[in-house]
Amino acid sequence: MNKFEESDDWVAPDFFNKLTRNQKYAIIHFLGVIAASDVHAHSKINKKEYYFINFYYKEFKVSVEKYLAYIAMGGKEQVIADLKSLSKLNMQGLVFATTELCNYSGSMNDDELLTIADWVDSLGMTMNEWNDFYNNFDEFNNRPSESFDEEDD
Repeated sequence: MNKFEESDDWVAPDFFNKLTRNQKYAIIHFLGVIAASDVHAHSKINKKEYYFINFYYKEFKVSVEKYLAYIAMGGKEQVIADLKSLSKLNMQGLVFATTELCNYSGSMNDDELLTIADWVDSLGMTMNEWNDFYNNFDEFNNRPSESFDEEDD
């Protein structure tokens, strides 16, 4: 097993609770877009980023085939709608997951930041609102102990 395949260090999974199938797909898609945003600078997705995203496929118990069908049917508009429907706790999980993902390439680079800013704008948020989810960690520290287990593929 590769040392990056599983990690007890990942914080974000503890923030995802009672997700619908579409919300799980939307989170995976969003993370994939961020991971791919700087591929031109590295010529391929960083292996650590790949394993991080693969972790969510496993933890969310979703199949690649059904994820691809979701994207083919709804596209970015569906992803945005599903991300907008996330609870505050789940949105904080997305922010933490995105931060963790970006840290695997060293730190958040300009390509990742621009991509995140574009998506945040599409979500009807500002970057300050996005950052508040990360900066106001204590506000969400009373998260439930059960994690994302509402629907499986």
